[in-house]
Amino acid sequence: MAGDSAMIIDGSWAAPNYIAALSDDVGIFNFPEIEGGKGSSDDWLMNFDNAYAISSKTGNVEAAEALLAFMFSEERQAAYAETGAIIACKNVNYDKSKVPALTRDISEAFESAAYSIIPWDNPLGTDVGAELNNTTRMVITGGDPKEAFESLQDYALDAWE
Repeated sequence: MAGDSAMIIDGSWAAPNYIAALSDDVGIFNFPEIEGGKGSSDDWLMNFDNAYAISSKTGNVEAAEALLAFMFSEERQAAYAETGAIIACKNVNYDKSKVPALTRDISEAFESAAYSIIPWDNPLGTDVGAELNNTTRMVITGGDPKEAFESLQDYALDAWE
């Protein structure tokens, strides 16, 4: 965010910070395709991990349903998108000229994705997911893959008992 690096691997959650620090002097690109490799530069890692639930014990089911209907109405999502937020809805019409270029580019990339998959650490849970990230970092920086992933397997089995 200081503008000292040519590029960094990060996620869409950091877009507001980059916009605040660099305005329109920042952009995105997906990993390039590897000749002979699987996948495409039109495939994206995506995860919109907010969820809402209505308790069966509430006395105001109608009010809760009305709130959720409002929150996810096309009009509300359009207004939210125009604040620069990345919305989890496709095909919402809003004034893209009101949105920072980085947010617009991320939204357009996600909307046009040919395929998406959630980041590998998310379904593992907070602690095992963090350990996967640590293990991956260890392998990338020269650690022994077999040893590292055996250790991760042991960690996961202990955590999930």
